[in-house]
Amino acid sequence: MKSTTQRASLLGDIVRVLTGNIVAMAAVLILNIILSRSLGPGGYGVFNGLLVVAMISGALVQMGIHRSAVVHLGRKDYPTGAVLGSVATLWMMASIMAIIASIVTYCILQNNAYTVAMILLVITGIPFAIGVIYLSGCYLGLDRVKQANRIYYTAPLINVVLTLLLVVWLRLEVIGALIATLISSITVFSITTYRLRKEFYFNFSFDRGLLKSLVKLGLVYAFTFILLQLNYKVDILFLQKMVGSEEVGFYTLAVSVSEQLWLLPYAAGLVLMSRTANSSSTEAAVRPVGPLLRWGFLISVIGSIAIVYLAPILVPMIFGKDFSGSIEVVKAIIPGIVAFVVFRILESNLAGLGKPWLAVYALLPSLLINVGLNLWLIPQFGILGSAWATNVSYIVATMVYLGIYVRFTKVSIGYLLLPKKSDLDELKESFRRGIVRFSKK
Repeated sequence: MKSTTQRASLLGDIVRVLTGNIVAMAAVLILNIILSRSLGPGGYGVFNGLLVVAMISGALVQMGIHRSAVVHLGRKDYPTGAVLGSVATLWMMASIMAIIASIVTYCILQNNAYTVAMILLVITGIPFAIGVIYLSGCYLGLDRVKQANRIYYTAPLINVVLTLLLVVWLRLEVIGALIATLISSITVFSITTYRLRKEFYFNFSFDRGLLKSLVKLGLVYAFTFILLQLNYKVDILFLQKMVGSEEVGFYTLAVSVSEQLWLLPYAAGLVLMSRTANSSSTEAAVRPVGPLLRWGFLISVIGSIAIVYLAPILVPMIFGKDFSGSIEVVKAIIPGIVAFVVFRILESNLAGLGKPWLAVYALLPSLLINVGLNLWLIPQFGILGSAWATNVSYIVATMVYLGIYVRFTKVSIGYLLLPKKSDLDELKESFRRGIVRFSKK
């Protein structure tokens, strides 16, 4: 009975996070439509190129503290206020380093399309963007999935409203889009920090032992996160140097559309990591992974088929005929996106168990393959070559990590991937419970 209740609770959290993700997806979709139609392929490429630099710089210096905070708060080895205060201190340090790294990167790129005003807007938003990530990790560690989820979808909603005002109405173009992004980050960061401090009063803390513990585990998470982000974004960095801004715009839009398949895995992974960090044993933490992975992979396969068939119709209809160049990239990159669903769910589980280093064995060779294939294929095939490189690297990472997970947890590949009758029975029971709860309300 307890196991059934826990599964229902887990599924309930996943449904809530998935709902939030759908809201965020709708907001991001609307945002992409507004920006693509208002800025055109060239301006859209410049906007995304600017943000990619900040994202990668932030990933390099975040020290994995958001995930380390999940584990430390979940295990309850230290007082909650002390952990939150130490996280605040590390946030300040990470923000300074990320700003410096971004400035250096912009100087190296020397892209004439990037004005000083644009760069200043991006680097001003870096501390708030990192802060939002850290705050989300703190809420997950406290097993407050609802609050962590709210952070995820609030910023895009605010961004849409501000983008309509600044880009569509006032016609501030790329500058307006960057201002909207900055204000949305500041708003979410400020409100969330206020609420967290109201419940768990904390200030900047300099407890050496706790800081060392957070950083020691966090650096392993950070290295994994850097490898992950580089696998996601290194193709765009190469494309910025090897093709025009218009083609970068095609590619980034195609990736954005394809990655909507990660909505369910992201929701499952977010809840799974929070629950795993708060689990009483490894066995209890691993138990729900099989059903989640089986359903997540099946739904992603079905979704990928829909995207492949609908992309030629929906991309020009939604984003405009100027972005028809994105269609073939969407089709080309789908296999890797679907395969990586398996990696994302499994990695969330082991990360919650405090085993982030296991992902390095999959992500490092994957990144090297990604870099090598991009350098080889982009000159010959352009953005399609980059999509093929991404496919190969994602599939390699997934296959390697699946083997690592099976070896570490002692579960079989069949248990993880082969459908079972019990999956359908549990789904029916969860829907029945949901209908009962809804009727009571």
